[in-house]
This record gives sequence, C-alpha cells and structure tokens, in this order.
Amino acid sequence: SVSGSWSGSKATLNGSYSTGKGYSSSSAGMSGGMVIHSGGVTFSPSNSDSYALIEAEGAEGARVSGSSGSTIDSSGYALAPSLMPYQQNHVSIDPQGSDLGVEFENTAQDVVPRDGAVVKVKFNTRTGTPLLIVSTWNGEPLPFGADIFDDDNTHIGAVSQGGVIYVKVSKAKGRLTVKWGEDNRSQCQVAYTLDASDPNKNSKNAIQRFSSVCQ
Repeated sequence: SVSGSWSGSKATLNGSYSTGKGYSSSSAGMSGGMVIHSGGVTFSPSNSDSYALIEAEGAEGARVSGSSGSTIDSSGYALAPSLMPYQQNHVSIDPQGSDLGVEFENTAQDVVPRDGAVVKVKFNTRTGTPLLIVSTWNGEPLPFGADIFDDDNTHIGAVSQGGVIYVKVSKAKGRLTVKWGEDNRSQCQVAYTLDASDPNKNSKNAIQRFSSVCQ
C-alpha cells in the first residue's frame, strides 16, 4: 500500500492505493475552503471555521505565514485559516515570492474574530519599478538618511550608506527630490529615465541601476 497528500495554494489533494492477493483498491480526495466576497472567489488548502481574508493588491505569490501552501492569488487575495475566536490572532504575510516591484507598508496585523467569522485584513501595497541610483552632491555622497520624495511629493524612501538611493517608481521618467533640511541648500534633485529598450530591464522584477549627480 502507498498513500500521499499534496497541499497547493488552492486545495489539498490526497490519494492512496493498496493491493494484495486477489484484491486492489484506490482512493482520491480533495479538501480545502472557499470564500465568496466582493473581490471575487478565494480558495484555501485548509478548511476552517474562521478565516482572515487577506487583501494585498499586486502582491501575487507572497506567502501567508503559518499557513502551509496559502499564497496571495492573482486578484490580490488569500485566506489565513484556523483563527481562534475571541482571541487576538497575529496575521502576517511573507513578501518572498512576490514581485520586487511591490512594497508593503506593513506585513502583520492583529485581529480578534467572532466564532465562525471571516475577517478582512488589508495590507496596503505600492507597486513600481525598483531603481538603484548611486548619487553625489557637490562631489560628495548624499547625506545618509536623507528623505526621498517623488514628483507627487510622496515620501518613498531614504538615502542609504554611500549615497545610494533605492526606491520603487511608477513613472517611466521623473525627478526624485532628496531633502536633509528645510532650506533650499539642503535639498537637491535626481532625474531618472527608465530603460524601456530591453523588456527584461523594464520588468518589475528587474532592478535598474545607474549613477547620477543630484543637482
């Protein structure tokens, strides 16, 4: 006799086969959960009385921590099973497996569900193309920890050691403003243009690198 099971992102499959003198038998089965909601239909490889319906837009492939096989689907949803009712439950996702161009504002939240409830847990994300710029200002590396803003004056990161800028941008061309003070002498701008000639470079999984002077 032999038996086995496999847990995927949408269901758990199991099967067995046995044989002996004058007989043989086989069986197969599938188990899991399904929740229909305003954003579509979301599956889980585990069955449960209480679920957390995770929403993380654009984070397809990210894993649900503590739940074998559960990942964010193409619609940006996943199910975290086995919540304990009337208790604080820690719901978290592992960004590993999602695009490099996806940035999470947070990856963990606490919820207290009722018995048999489906609790929606939204993780805010931002998508863009990863950009790595080595920049200088007046011949010196940019100040460590200086704030970085995009064309919409949205804070998108900070300068790391050696004057390196690592951000995710949504526009193919623009300027990044670097500020380390309030006056005009304590800020500068770095212009960038994404390379669209190579489809691989333009992918959200490909980091575009170049050097530029902050002016």
